[in-house]
Amino acid sequence: MTRKILLFIFLLPLACWTAPASAAGRSPKAEKLSASAERRARIQKFSPLSDSIRPLRKSPSASTIDAFKKFSVKHGNGWRVRYSPRTAIPEAVIGGRTARYNGSPEEAAAAFLSDTKDLLNVDISQLRLAHKKEFMGTTHLNYQQLYNGIPVEFSYVRVHVDKDGTVSGYQAKFEPAISLSLIPLVSPDYAVSAALADLGHPMKIKKASLVIFPDEADGVLKLAWKILGRGNGSWVYYVDTSNAKVLFKYDDLRYATNGAVSATVYDISPIPTGNSALDFPPPETSWTPPVLRAISNQYVWVGSYATSVVTDVDGSYTTAQDGKVFASLKGPYFSVTNFRGPSAHFDNGGGEWRSQLTARESPHPYANTQTFSVSLTNDWTAQGYTFAKVMPHFSADPVRPFQVGALDIDGTITSGDELHVKNPALAGNTYVGSYIGNRTTGFYGASVENPSYELELKAADPDPLYPHDPYYGFKVDISTYMVLTRTPTTPDNANGNIFWSTNSVVASSTMTRVTWLDMSLDGNGSSNSLAEANVFYHLNKAHSYFGDINKDPAPPYNPGADLSGRMSVMVHASGAPDADPYLGMQNAYYDFDHDNILLGDGIMDGMDTSGKYRSFALDGTIIRHEYTHKVINQIYPIVNFGEFGAISEAMADYFSIASFKADGITVGGNDLSILGNFLGFGKRNLYTGANPVNYCPYPYPDEGIECVMRMPQNWEGEVHDDSLMLSQALYSLRDGGSRSLGTFADAPFAGLQRSDIFIFNALFYFPDNFINFKDALEMVCLRLEPANCKAGINYWNSISQALDKHGISGPQPGGDPYEPNSGPAYATDAGSMSVISATIYPVADVDYYSIPLNKGTFTANLSLPRADPNDALYSAFTLYLFDADRNYLAEAAPIIYDYDYVGVRNCRTDSPVISLTYDVAQAGRYYLLVAVAPELDNYWNNSCANTVSSSPYKLALDFTPQGSAAAWIENGVFDNDIIKFTVPYASFSSETNLVCSTCAYPASVETVFEYAQLRDHNHLPLALTKTNIPGSYTALVPNSASYNETDSQGRHLITGQVRLQPGFAARYPGVGTVYVEIFGRNRFGRAVSLGVSGAINLSTNESGVIAYNNVINSANAKAIIRYDVQSSGQLSIKVYTQTGTLVKTVYDGSVTAGKGTVDWNGTNDNGGKAASGIYFLKVNGPGINKVDKIAVVR
Repeated sequence: MTRKILLFIFLLPLACWTAPASAAGRSPKAEKLSASAERRARIQKFSPLSDSIRPLRKSPSASTIDAFKKFSVKHGNGWRVRYSPRTAIPEAVIGGRTARYNGSPEEAAAAFLSDTKDLLNVDISQLRLAHKKEFMGTTHLNYQQLYNGIPVEFSYVRVHVDKDGTVSGYQAKFEPAISLSLIPLVSPDYAVSAALADLGHPMKIKKASLVIFPDEADGVLKLAWKILGRGNGSWVYYVDTSNAKVLFKYDDLRYATNGAVSATVYDISPIPTGNSALDFPPPETSWTPPVLRAISNQYVWVGSYATSVVTDVDGSYTTAQDGKVFASLKGPYFSVTNFRGPSAHFDNGGGEWRSQLTARESPHPYANTQTFSVSLTNDWTAQGYTFAKVMPHFSADPVRPFQVGALDIDGTITSGDELHVKNPALAGNTYVGSYIGNRTTGFYGASVENPSYELELKAADPDPLYPHDPYYGFKVDISTYMVLTRTPTTPDNANGNIFWSTNSVVASSTMTRVTWLDMSLDGNGSSNSLAEANVFYHLNKAHSYFGDINKDPAPPYNPGADLSGRMSVMVHASGAPDADPYLGMQNAYYDFDHDNILLGDGIMDGMDTSGKYRSFALDGTIIRHEYTHKVINQIYPIVNFGEFGAISEAMADYFSIASFKADGITVGGNDLSILGNFLGFGKRNLYTGANPVNYCPYPYPDEGIECVMRMPQNWEGEVHDDSLMLSQALYSLRDGGSRSLGTFADAPFAGLQRSDIFIFNALFYFPDNFINFKDALEMVCLRLEPANCKAGINYWNSISQALDKHGISGPQPGGDPYEPNSGPAYATDAGSMSVISATIYPVADVDYYSIPLNKGTFTANLSLPRADPNDALYSAFTLYLFDADRNYLAEAAPIIYDYDYVGVRNCRTDSPVISLTYDVAQAGRYYLLVAVAPELDNYWNNSCANTVSSSPYKLALDFTPQGSAAAWIENGVFDNDIIKFTVPYASFSSETNLVCSTCAYPASVETVFEYAQLRDHNHLPLALTKTNIPGSYTALVPNSASYNETDSQGRHLITGQVRLQPGFAARYPGVGTVYVEIFGRNRFGRAVSLGVSGAINLSTNESGVIAYNNVINSANAKAIIRYDVQSSGQLSIKVYTQTGTLVKTVYDGSVTAGKGTVDWNGTNDNGGKAASGIYFLKVNGPGINKVDKIAVVR
């Protein structure tokens, strides 16, 4: 089953079925003025060298003015002085000649500075001669200022000494009375990482050193790391040592090609708040107009496909490479494409489009994953042209369509197959476009800036919930490519600025600058044609936001989640773009399996063809919401069901809104709190209103109203609705109200909202229900604010009050003894259970069980409780099976008899028992979930949410845990064996463990080794063999636990060694055959069995056999037979009567050296009970030929 996150699931009738007419856009003149203003703002920002625009911060004192008067009296008239507008000391004294000073030019300069100390206020001890030059009889001396050995950046003292010893001029930027801490709070390594993150592409670091930086923007001095590096330029960065913020940067290369990239986008959405009705919509003239914004982290190719540069935070690009430029909406983090046709394009090099026949096609129908390579024939070099990019053209018609995978109008993936366009020259993820759906007219795929490209058809496993006939696949007839024809290696900086705007669209290659945006959805209108640019802008803003909070709080502040990879993003996504009438897909989602985002065109508003599609791509709150799902998936996988799924949706809502607030984006000066307002349906409001007891009406409030969603009163069993209980509580921690947690003062989070950091860090505890999310917040609070979490300021008081207000305080009363187990992290360890009696009660309860399974058949039978003792109907519960990585595997659901027994969403069935049978192909740990029955066989949405029962269900399990781990004797010594074990563990995507960055185990480990324990031959635990208890008869070999090995399937393994302690044989004389069980501890401190090994025979130092408990009676059902052999061979263990008649062959087969254990339960070979009497045990094997006695007393 394909896993994805659905954003909005409400489906309303379409108001109109025909594509609307276009609407007028903004005027080109207004666009140009906006662009100029943006450029000026970018260029004229303060820097240490922008002297002419420095504001006046301080005027010279009376004593300084008096000192200049005395200087003029002493050294003659004609002198002029200029004062620093920040320090108010002279930074230039010129126009005259001083009296003569004796000695060398250096001695004369020193005497001059000493003589004028009251005027110039220069401390000679802080000066170091940096440069000396003699020309035309004057020696020019340039001094650098150092404070306690640390250079003061951009400082200088220049004294010009004539050959006769007179001083003819003085200029300086000297910093008097420096007073700041010289202890950096940020390490140089982390400062380098901050510079690299800002730059957006690799840079070879040459040097990092401490300097004192004059921040003219703030008018103060700051301690900074000065970083020199080379990478697409010769970069100089200054990074604040207190908070790792980039103070200033410049490129020391003299560039040949430069420009800036901006786009017309919506700061939030066209209708960020207020009336967004679909039936009688507000006119487009009332929409919030788009604005011109800088586009960061976008590739710009220069001269050819072989050279590219990345735009910086201001949208600027510069490179020493000569050449014309071209671009699409691609960058190091995102590649945005369009399913309706060619994607966004720009060039200023006379781009000419050509075609070559490059027939490639999948089998029709296709069945398996395949890759197809395409390489163009070079027919451009001979003409003096330069290759730029290529697009595959997919031919299609109703008989031979493009059909790869399928999704419906709600965005439900009914087949998870996808076709990916790949650029093999890109680093990391090479996908530049991903396609799913049906097309009956030909179209162009994503562009590839490389003369070779690949098409990867990935066929998903069939989904039994959505059976379908085989799909046709795809066919490429031609590849259309572009060459630069207008002096490709000569820059055209006058036409190098890129504006992704409908008013900049020029499609003719005869123009000096060509911009293309797809306008097919709204005719030639300006709204939905901004989809690609709007998505690219908001995704990069979200990525930058997470870059600030995605840090280990401890040096060197490594990222917790790996967000460095590129992902493909599709706008105008649809299962059938060519359908007539066209219905926009009414959803947006992040696809876990393929790591991409698809955004539909939404519902058309209005009652006629003048309506507009309410595209998900135009609402920044939706775009950032979906990207947050990707971030969460880079930390740990989720089960998109119940409270676990609601947590994921709550995080996506919270961080989407938080990213806007972090940028200072408001709605008319008011805080943003509503997501999805533009869509006209499914919007969610995170602000609960000023009334502290304004609880939402049951079962669910009108969309977007201000009220408190509370658990369990407002539980819906739908992850988006239920997420508000958590997201509203968290929003109140950063909305500026009484519970707001404020901001951090120190690095690495200085100035950032404390709630953002707490909540993000909590995800690294892998929470899967509301209560353990609260537990995670508590642990983060105590770790990051030990002095003020539960004392002092007492942040925990605000957090707990916020959660309590929404009913998130502790397990709901009335549950079963296994609670809390409402998520994988709190799953009940069922490794030693065969029958479980528990309840699904109260509302929202689900029960997770963790089970180690060997290969083979696993069966679970669920006996359902009666819904009513007066009829033969039962509460409709369902079984789900997931693997250790939370991948859905199987389910067993009853047939629903009715949905509304005793109130809404209380489902009943006439099936008293449901059974789940699954063939386990890979030994390891699995999760079995008991929960309410699903809606329409769709496990992430739930129309039976109120199906509960205080009467218990009965869960019967039939499985084999032995073999779910592996163990063997590594070093055999009697009573001192060393046993090596391996067991798979779940490895998530965390880059750094923000919970414990100094721990020895990898950040991705979900459960760390806790202890090992032995079971006897009957699989019963041996109580005194836990490796983590005092006095145990086993011990973990020091430093043997490791997480670095993988098995043949690529699964990560915990490995280690257990040593028997002397005295084990005496304490457990009847034990010969054992099993090793390995336990892990998750980040909530819960220990669970990770797996049980197969049988192991311990080492021995003798040969023989002993029968223990050798009187079988009502109190003792079986005798234990322990044998010892010192070499391998054949062993037979048989029971005879006193007259020599064979009663039972207990064992007859090969054995290895060591001691083993078997049982005789007093039965014969036919299974009947042996009569009372004395029986002889005859044992023959390597070094054994012995008879013993066993009595049976009936």
